[in-house]
Amino acid sequence: FPRQEFDLPTLQKIASETRGEHFWAQSLTDLENNFQTIDRLEKTESRSLTVIDDKELFPWFVGFSLLAASGVAVYMSVSRVSV
Repeated sequence: FPRQEFDLPTLQKIASETRGEHFWAQSLTDLENNFQTIDRLEKTESRSLTVIDDKELFPWFVGFSLLAASGVAVYMSVSRVSV
């Protein structure tokens, strides 16, 4: 882990004044334990609503393809007549 300097007493004071907690981890095990403790302390229940806007776009492509094919068919029939 990269070493970072910070003011631990100030962080402890902030946690105390805000009625929070501070966590210190020097190893991966400490970090995992801290996250488990935070999960136990967390009382907010998270809910998620997923909305899928289901809008079909293929009719536009089919319509354009039919229009283009019709245009090509008309062009080919007109070109044969004029030849």
